[in-house]
Amino acid sequence: MFSFNRFNHRGWFAHSSRRHGANGQQFTLITLGLALLIGCIVGLGAPGVAQDIPNNGDSGAPSGIVNQQPTDELPDNTEEAPRNAEDTGTTKVPGTLNELDNQLDNEFDPAPTDSRKIKPKLAPVVLDGNPLFEVARFEDLAAEDRAAEFSAFLEAAAEQQDLPEVGVEVEQGSITITLNGITFITVTRADAIQDLRNPETQARVWANIVREALEEAHEKRNPEFLSRSIIISIGLLVLTSIVFWRLGQLQSRVSPDPLSQLKGLIRSQVSRNDIPTHLRQVSLALGLLVFRFGLWAGVIFYITQLFPATQRVGYALPRVVIRSFVAPIFPLGDQQYSLVNLLILGTGFLGVIVGSSIVTNVLRTRILQFARISSGSQQAIATLTRYSLIALGTVVILQLWGLDLSSLTLLASALGVGIGFGLQNIARDFGSGLVLLFERPVQVGDFIEVGDFRGTVDRIGARSTNIKTLDQVSVIVPNSYFLENQVVNWSHDNPLSRIAISVGVAYHSDPELVRQLLLQAGTEHESVRAIPAPQVLFKGFGDSALQFQLLVWILNPHRQPVIKSDLHFSVLALLRKNNIEIPFPQRELHIRPGLDDNNGSGQNSAPNSSSGDADREANLGIRN
Repeated sequence: MFSFNRFNHRGWFAHSSRRHGANGQQFTLITLGLALLIGCIVGLGAPGVAQDIPNNGDSGAPSGIVNQQPTDELPDNTEEAPRNAEDTGTTKVPGTLNELDNQLDNEFDPAPTDSRKIKPKLAPVVLDGNPLFEVARFEDLAAEDRAAEFSAFLEAAAEQQDLPEVGVEVEQGSITITLNGITFITVTRADAIQDLRNPETQARVWANIVREALEEAHEKRNPEFLSRSIIISIGLLVLTSIVFWRLGQLQSRVSPDPLSQLKGLIRSQVSRNDIPTHLRQVSLALGLLVFRFGLWAGVIFYITQLFPATQRVGYALPRVVIRSFVAPIFPLGDQQYSLVNLLILGTGFLGVIVGSSIVTNVLRTRILQFARISSGSQQAIATLTRYSLIALGTVVILQLWGLDLSSLTLLASALGVGIGFGLQNIARDFGSGLVLLFERPVQVGDFIEVGDFRGTVDRIGARSTNIKTLDQVSVIVPNSYFLENQVVNWSHDNPLSRIAISVGVAYHSDPELVRQLLLQAGTEHESVRAIPAPQVLFKGFGDSALQFQLLVWILNPHRQPVIKSDLHFSVLALLRKNNIEIPFPQRELHIRPGLDDNNGSGQNSAPNSSSGDADREANLGIRN
């Protein structure tokens, strides 16, 4: 049944009447008469009148396209409408109102229940980057190809020196738009039904659109217009540059770096009293920043509309970009995925990674921090939680994306081969990272010695560990190194470590006094532990001094160099204060008198090598 709720019938009839005058009134009366006739027939239950859309499969037309033949012949079961008095008798009403209702069902039904009720695909006819109207498929010619032919025809007509004459011709049921008498486009019912018009009305509307578009195109190709447009473009660019520069100066005075201030507000680095002031400054600065770049965008868009070439580029470029994004480029299994699909998938993965990091940080700072466990255990739990969430989120995203995980078997096999050959070191480091997290021989915060480096473990990642040396230099060590080489962990189990200070004093010094002074230097330092208590060991007799050693214990292994330096200063000051000498290595030579006479008399046939050496050293003046 025909439903007037499908469209605004009153506006449609009024538009037709305004367009055609008396012809439109006759058309309105004819249409109302047909509506009453059909209503009577349907009320009597006449079969075959309120029929569905005929199947186009027999005629070779695609499904969903309603009678795209250029002729306007009516079905056999419909009456021919009275002819227009002012026309030659070739224009007819496009079918019965019931057929028009079915056509509207095909075009505008949001949820079609029949496979034939599919909205036909339309393509725009474009001139200088301006879409004029949309055409539908015609026989075997797709809508895109048909629109491209019409657009090329219009571009050629616009390049002509004289403005072509646009007309509408109705011949033998075919309604065409002509340019200088040459057929430009044949208007079909599929073209007209989109705007709820008959083909002739649609042709006249399109003819007016084409005429206005060609007039505008010829005006823009006028040398005077081009010269004026170039001058306007240069003036706008200069003026916009000046305004952009002045707004930049204003923005720098309001807030030199609005993004840094915004980060400070987010991270609560601004006092509570200064928040409103900073918020106003940031809002004004960001508003100026957006306005500056928006001004450039608006000026560039306006300039591109002044020239036909830039208009065409501005129209084609976004569509080429969109087409490249939506075109399938990545086959996987039975599915084809476009760049947009891959971007959506990548965004989902990024969201999973960011979300897992946020959850991990909340877990470590809000929950594990109050669980009274070590920082290394907190790091291990947080790391395992993060990678578990990433793995779970990846599986969920792939399922929501519609990807069958069984199709990833080939990818998993290739990944296994890659791990076996090129990625074996990465896999080994990753496995070593898991061992470090579970066995925890090295934890975050431990002071360790790896090769020639000493430092504090800053982070244990999946593949490598970051060590911060005493010079505040980060050293990246693969996780497998900790399992394959010797590592000294000064903080493992017990962070207590010992420092030894060796001291040598002169032989005439009082050993007991030296012992007391060394103990005093150790106990007075704030970082030295009272338990175990400092100790002094008498290590032995050296060549030039009595050897003592001070032993102290500390809880901060990473501060060993600093504490050892402090103890050296304290020991030296106390020894000098008590007049205790720290000797340096020395040797004295004593020459016995008469040694030369014995050698000269020849009493000893064998020369005394030791005496000779001593004599030579004495003669040379050597003294150690």
